[in-house]
Amino acid sequence: NGIAILVMFIGTVPGALLSKYCTNRLNPLWSAKIAVTIMTVNTALAAVLLTGPGQQIRTYIIGGIWGVGTGWKYTAERCIVCQVIPKGQDAELMGYYLFCGQILLWLPSLIFTILNENGVNMRIGIASVGAFFLIALVAYFIMGNYKEAMRVAAEGNGADDDAAGSLSEASDTKVNASACEEDGSTTCRAENA
Repeated sequence: NGIAILVMFIGTVPGALLSKYCTNRLNPLWSAKIAVTIMTVNTALAAVLLTGPGQQIRTYIIGGIWGVGTGWKYTAERCIVCQVIPKGQDAELMGYYLFCGQILLWLPSLIFTILNENGVNMRIGIASVGAFFLIALVAYFIMGNYKEAMRVAAEGNGADDDAAGSLSEASDTKVNASACEEDGSTTCRAENA
């Protein structure tokens, strides 16, 4: 139903605002745990409460809660990733995070579709999607200490600092060499050689 999808999309806005509130009050990890718990419970309720046609109001409510959970989860999740990536590895690890998020995105939908096409009750298919939220929730709870991860990320990696210093020195040398070539000085070229 298109209206249920619209309700879900509209629900992402208050979800993002709730994420901001919980992240400020607690921390992004706890905010994400709460969001995934809501998504897990809501998916389980959808599997139990949505039993057949003619339940538009229930569908809109469940869709709205999914929207709130989605907006909340994605905001908190990205906040976690941005805060625990070590200094100097931002692009590398954000790319890895985005890759991992996309590589299995199709799996819950595929499982639901396979179950549905083989005549399995749709409620079991919805519950199978909830299993992925449950796995995510377990993964969040076995994560290490968030404050410690932020401390390590803030310290960065000494090797990255050395590489950044070498790159800076190399670019300074190029600038000095080009300046020497412009004024034709042979002493500058000897210093940079």
